[in-house]
Amino acid sequence: CALVHKAHRWDPTVIPAQKALDLATREAAEVLNIESTVGSLEPGKEADILLIDLKAPNMVPIHHPNTLISNLVYSAKGFNVDTTIVHGNVLMENRKVRTLREEEVYAQAQHAMGLLIAGGEQA
Repeated sequence: CALVHKAHRWDPTVIPAQKALDLATREAAEVLNIESTVGSLEPGKEADILLIDLKAPNMVPIHHPNTLISNLVYSAKGFNVDTTIVHGNVLMENRKVRTLREEEVYAQAQHAMGLLIAGGEQA
């Protein structure tokens, strides 16, 4: 979103990285009137956290905290997420999803594909 506005306005300063991060977290919670439970990491709030691999090529160099925020906003991708914690529960750790059985998901996908190929009839 922040990059779209920069390109549209031809102005690299139109949305600073910190403002984009605030819009996606704290200010989004305020707009939705749920800032008492989410939007920032504070005691008593739900702790939804992503741990990002900062050593990936698209995340370096990091010179100081300001470039860290810029890298997160403008460079981070889904593949940079190493660990996901929601409501204090670790859902993914070291890029391995802990909340589902991969083999079951693959089997269900294979079965669904069979149904599609068979035109909706049992394969």
